[in-house]
Amino acid sequence: MSKTIHWHANIQEILDENLTMMSGKKVQRCGREQPRYFQVDYYCETEGEFVDDPLPKHIVRPFEHLKERNIVEFKSIHQVLNEKIFREYVGRALLMESSEQEASSQGRLTLTILTTRRPKALLAMKEYAIEPVNDWKYESDWIKDLSIYILVQKQ
Repeated sequence: MSKTIHWHANIQEILDENLTMMSGKKVQRCGREQPRYFQVDYYCETEGEFVDDPLPKHIVRPFEHLKERNIVEFKSIHQVLNEKIFREYVGRALLMESSEQEASSQGRLTLTILTTRRPKALLAMKEYAIEPVNDWKYESDWIKDLSIYILVQKQ
């Protein structure tokens, strides 16, 4: 009998414990965000670069792109990031820009999507303006003032 692996809980725990190191930023608040109509996989707020960084500068920080407010969504090894899911995640991020906040987070919000498989069909769609940052990280400037990143586990 196969054992069920709870990917969301595992990744949330990793982010809770290591996001400061992986981003180079102080994490002020984090956890699952649950506005009225939807739930994101992970949410955090950061505050600038941290000054007393104990790690050497050459260390790769997969989350160095984080801004003040951040959403992290992830697909398990059994799921593929496709156009429908990508658009759903972007829609959630756009809703969260101003969800019950006194001031809009436009321009201060990132959406990071973690996936174990390279979403080849999605990456090939020119309308989403997804460009490689390196061989495992992609950035989209499809939506003005919303930073969208896709991190792919090396295959």
